[in-house]
Amino acid sequence: MGQTNIDMGMEKEMPMAVGRRVRECYDQVSAYNLTCPQQNVAHFIMRNPNYSGIVGRVQTMAQRCYGDIRENLVHSDVLPIHLLRCKLSFFGVSKFDPRSRLWVRNTMFQGAPLISDFGKPFADEWQFPIKPVLTSG
Repeated sequence: MGQTNIDMGMEKEMPMAVGRRVRECYDQVSAYNLTCPQQNVAHFIMRNPNYSGIVGRVQTMAQRCYGDIRENLVHSDVLPIHLLRCKLSFFGVSKFDPRSRLWVRNTMFQGAPLISDFGKPFADEWQFPIKPVLTSG
C-alpha cells in the first residue's frame, strides 16, 4: 500500500476510501438537491458521472448492516494483512498465527464434520452448521 500523490502507480489505485467517497457524494447530492429539488439521483449522475460508482454502492448496500468493512482502509496504520484476516474468516479460518506483517499461518475448518460424520449423531461444536436435508412430507 502506498501513499496517494507520493508513490508511483496512482493510476492503479483501488477505491478503498469508501467512507470518504460516500461523504463527498452525500455533500454533492445535498448541494445538487438544493439547486435542483425536482430532480432525482439519475439526473445527478448524468451531471456528475464520477459519482456513479459510489452511488451504486450506496444503493446496493443501503439495507445491509455488514456490507462494507468499517475501517479507515487508507489510514497509515492499516496493513493488508488486516484485510486478509477478515476475508479468511469468511472461509472458515478461526486461528491466526501471524509470523510477520506480510504473511499469516492459519487453521481452516477446525472442528468441521468429516464425511464419515454425515448422517450420524455427533457433537456439533463447529461454528458453521451443516446444511439441513429437507424432506418432502
